[in-house]
Amino acid sequence: MLPHCVNRSFLRVFVFILCVTFVAVTTSVAQVATSLSTNTDYLSFDTASNGGSASAPVPASLFSMLTHGKNDWPTVTFTGLRLWSTGTYWYMMNASPGVYDYSTLDNWISTAQANGKDLMYTFGEIPAWASSNPSGICGTGIGIPAGSCYPPNDLNSDGTGTNQHWKDFVTAVVTHAAGQVKYWEIWNEPTVPGYWTGTNTQMLRMAQDAYGIIKAIDPNAMVTTPSPSTGIYGVAAWMGPYLALGGGNYADIMSFHGYSWKSTPGVWPIPEDIVPLVENLKAQLVIYGQDKKPLWCTEGSWGDTSGNGFADPDLRAAFLSRHYILQNSEGVVRYYWYAWDNANDGLWTSTTGITKAGTAYQQVENWLVGRTPTGKCTQNVTLWTCNYTGSSGYQALAVWDTSKTCSNGSCGTKSVRSAPQYLHWKDVGGVSHKITNGTVPVGAKPIWLENQ
Repeated sequence: MLPHCVNRSFLRVFVFILCVTFVAVTTSVAQVATSLSTNTDYLSFDTASNGGSASAPVPASLFSMLTHGKNDWPTVTFTGLRLWSTGTYWYMMNASPGVYDYSTLDNWISTAQANGKDLMYTFGEIPAWASSNPSGICGTGIGIPAGSCYPPNDLNSDGTGTNQHWKDFVTAVVTHAAGQVKYWEIWNEPTVPGYWTGTNTQMLRMAQDAYGIIKAIDPNAMVTTPSPSTGIYGVAAWMGPYLALGGGNYADIMSFHGYSWKSTPGVWPIPEDIVPLVENLKAQLVIYGQDKKPLWCTEGSWGDTSGNGFADPDLRAAFLSRHYILQNSEGVVRYYWYAWDNANDGLWTSTTGITKAGTAYQQVENWLVGRTPTGKCTQNVTLWTCNYTGSSGYQALAVWDTSKTCSNGSCGTKSVRSAPQYLHWKDVGGVSHKITNGTVPVGAKPIWLENQ
């Protein structure tokens, strides 16, 4: 028998070796587990994704549009047309007191009717004769007339005053277009100084007066709130105080603009930013009891890319696709894309025709309309998935990976296993692919898996 002291030393060495071995094995197992978790994503159908419950089928009206020219009519399918940047601003139709020129508006109405589209008219850009600061600068470099962003000169900062200039114009244009324009948007981007420099109280008074006039002339017409812009926090930061004043009393539809972009070179817009933007807005709607009204994005896109350089055609297709899918996931029921023919930032140009993003618009519309989401889209690190159902047992899954990108016509993907019920997948270019070896390529541009 070994001496007692030797036995204790032996035990200490044994325990030490055992502990080191355990740590090494545990670390090795953890590393293996991590490797497996990051490389074995599995795409299966989830009947209630993100804890959500089944909702209504995606409406065709989700896909709505702006276009600047009647001769550049979109070749994609859409439901509603928003009249903004269409030669129909207040100052253009009412150049002097009591004088109205509806010729451009009438041309848009006849074109929309001929193509079966409903119309929304957006109020904005005050004529100089009615402005409280006719020579005041409104924005820089964007062609907005002087004085057009200042409140009417008969409307005080506290909301008092006759507000007759505004009431006269609203009365005139709604009387003229009643039954032809279905939706009326109270103001364009009150968060942007180039479009509005007045107070919330003045905007509330204008909404109150317009709502009463519109409903008296056309009881079937629908009125939206003014539509704030300026990103993830700016939309909610404006809407909350406006609703606190009672703005919800003068709107049938809650509206906003879904932009979140910067002009910094190389800082590209992120489509997933629409999720916190809408969540922040919805929190304000709940506080002020407006969350049961329809939620519309009356303008949105990747924004002005002249500064940030977001020009890759494939990444633009990815942005549009993800932006539309996520807006629907967040409960937005109508989204007007800005714009079909927006020069280098549009979905179509006179020289190249429809862009990859324009093609993606139609494909995502084909995917979504009539399908029923099982809940919100879900995020697993960089992998996003969204589940849909249809008639006769139809199941589909939209999926993309935010860690992947595209450059010079090439897009990176990773191979992800898919559940056996999925038979094929479609890309945003309109091509259908048979699923082979139980895997699909997932990248920045969403793909659509189907079981039929």
